[in-house]
Amino acid sequence: MPKEIERKFLTNDKVRAVLIGQMGSEIEQGYLPSGPDLSIRVRIRDGVGYLTLKGKKQGISRDEFEFQIPLDYARDLLKRYATSALKKTRFEIWHDGRRWEVDVFHELPGLILAELELESEDAAFTCPPWVTLDVSDRPEFSNARLAELVMIHARAEQYRQERLDLRSIPVTHILMSEGPPEGDSSPDLRAKIRQVLRDVQEAADKKRGSGG
Repeated sequence: MPKEIERKFLTNDKVRAVLIGQMGSEIEQGYLPSGPDLSIRVRIRDGVGYLTLKGKKQGISRDEFEFQIPLDYARDLLKRYATSALKKTRFEIWHDGRRWEVDVFHELPGLILAELELESEDAAFTCPPWVTLDVSDRPEFSNARLAELVMIHARAEQYRQERLDLRSIPVTHILMSEGPPEGDSSPDLRAKIRQVLRDVQEAADKKRGSGG
C-alpha cells in the first residue's frame, strides 16, 4: 500500500537567498468534504490535474493514493465542491543528496514551509541551514488546515475599512501564539482563528461606537 512518510519544517530568512533564480511549480489545490480519517485533495500542478486520497496520519506516515485526472475535471471539482483551497509555488532544492520541497504560500504572506519525503520514519538525514522548527506533528501546519486559514483571511477583508486587517497578523503568530489546552495534544486551528475574528469584531464595534 502506498505510504507518505514526510517531515515538515518552518524556514528562516536564509531560504529566500536559496530560492533566487530557481524555477518553481505553480500549484492550486483544494479539499473536498470527507471524514476525520480521510483527506480528499484536488490539485492542479503546472496545468496537470491530480486527485489524492490520504489516510489518517500515524506518526509521520499515512496511506496515500494519487491519480492523474483530466484538467477540466480538476477545475470543476475545485470550483464546485472544494470547501477550502490555497495556491503556492513549490521549489525543489537538493541538500546532502536529498530533495527538499519548499512551498511559498501565495495567500499567507511570509509563510514558507520545507518538506522532506523519507523512505522510512527512522531514515537519517541532515537539515539544511535554512530550516528551523520541525512541525511534522503540528496539524495546524498541514495543507488542509492552511487552506482553511486562507478562507478565514478572505473573510477578514470586511475589516480592512476599520483599519483592523487580520491579514497583517503574521501567520506563524496566529498558529503558534497559544499552546494547546491542558490535556489536548491537537490544538484546533479553527477555534483559534474564530477567537481572533471575535477580537477583531469587538474592536471594530468599539471603534464605531466611539465615533472614531
